[in-house]
Amino acid sequence: TIACYADDTSAVVGSDAPRSNISKAKETLTKLGEWFSSNQLSLSPSKCKFALQVCSDQSLFILLAPVL
Repeated sequence: TIACYADDTSAVVGSDAPRSNISKAKETLTKLGEWFSSNQLSLSPSKCKFALQVCSDQSLFILLAPVL
């Protein structure tokens, strides 16, 4: 899931297979980077962060979001 508001963009990547989340997060970042580039925008790595959340059923979610 990708959400945009003004100049902030957040993405949540998750599945029941935690190991696949890392590759999904990389794929999402690549797609976001391509979209930003094609729209003459840029990402600022120093203003980005990520968080890992493990749920009680052992599923893993990755949140990619700007630094607040």
